[in-house]
This record gives sequence, structure tokens and C-alpha cells, in this order.
Amino acid sequence: MKKTQADKPLLSARPLRALILEDNPHDVEQMVELLKMVGYALSFEVVDSLAHLQQQLARTDYDILLAAHNPRAWTATDALKILKKSRKDVPFVVVAGTLGGLAAVECIKQGAADYVLKNRLQRLPVVVERVLRDKAHREEAARLQKQIHSAKQEWELTFDVVPDAIFFVDDQCRIQRVNRAAAVLLGLEPSQLIDKYCYELLHDRAEP
Repeated sequence: MKKTQADKPLLSARPLRALILEDNPHDVEQMVELLKMVGYALSFEVVDSLAHLQQQLARTDYDILLAAHNPRAWTATDALKILKKSRKDVPFVVVAGTLGGLAAVECIKQGAADYVLKNRLQRLPVVVERVLRDKAHREEAARLQKQIHSAKQEWELTFDVVPDAIFFVDDQCRIQRVNRAAAVLLGLEPSQLIDKYCYELLHDRAEP
């Protein structure tokens, strides 16, 4: 059965929306208390099965997913597969009572951001802080890439519609790029001008 909790944000607190896959209320309480202690204004939902996890991911966006590794009911890799199918960029942190080194490495290889053992749960805030910072860096990189792509498209459009002929040449006067006006001026297609010496085309000379 799914449980829901939303805490009132503090004025200086950082908002954090978490989805927690865990069937032990005491463990949930510990995780929530640790995150609130370091200054997160936490809103969270708790699910206790893979089916509920899938449903919740489909209806809500989250900042982080904390998934218990519970071999009796589910594995962390099972939960990770469901997250991948949702196609949402949500940092996935495994919180496990018992998790061997090989199993932990496998979770990371499959795409988990990190893992925390329940007997060292005090590491959770540090791990959460790091994976959220990594996500922010990914989002910033994607935003910058989108800006670059948009600027490139705008430049391409402007370059090709300028009425004056424009030639880009290298240090040996070989043409690297031309706009449509330059190609029309010479009566050739733009691709026919690439790597030609500009002085041959413009001045009918064999050398500069």
C-alpha cells in the first residue's frame, strides 16, 4: 500500500521531492529525518512494491529515487529497470541492509548513481547531495548544448541568406565554406567550391 507524506518547507530549506521504495516504516523514518536535518524541505511518497513504483513514476516527477534492496520482494536492479523504462532522469540511490560488493558494483554498472548501506545510513545526505549536484550539471550541460545548437541553426540560416558573397578560406587560401550568393556569383554549386584555391576562381591565377 502506498503512503504519502509532505512536510512544510522551511524558509531556508532546499526543496526535494523523493520517491522511496521501502517496506520498512522505521527505515523510511530514518531516511526522512536525516535529509530534513541537513536542510531539505522534503516531500515524498513511499511505495512498497515494484508495481506501485511503476505507477508512481508514471504520474509524478521526482528529484531522487531511494530504493531499498530487498531480495525477498524485489532487487535494486529490478527497480532500476523500471526507472529506465520511464525514461526519466531521476538519480537512483540504492539503500540496502545487506549488499555484497559485487551486487553494489552491478547496480552502479546498470546505472545507479550510488548506494548506501543501512548500517552506515549517515552517509545518505552526502550521497544525495552529490548525485543531485551531478544531475544539475547534466541539466546545465544539456541546456548549453541546446543553446549552442539553436545559435548554430540561426547562424546557418543567416549565413546562407546574406546577399553578399562570403568565402571562408584556410591559411593557404583554400575555400572551406561559401554561402549561396558566392556559389551563384561563380555559377557553381557550393560543394564544387570546397578545397579550391580562391585566387584560381576569383582572379584566374595559378598562385596568389
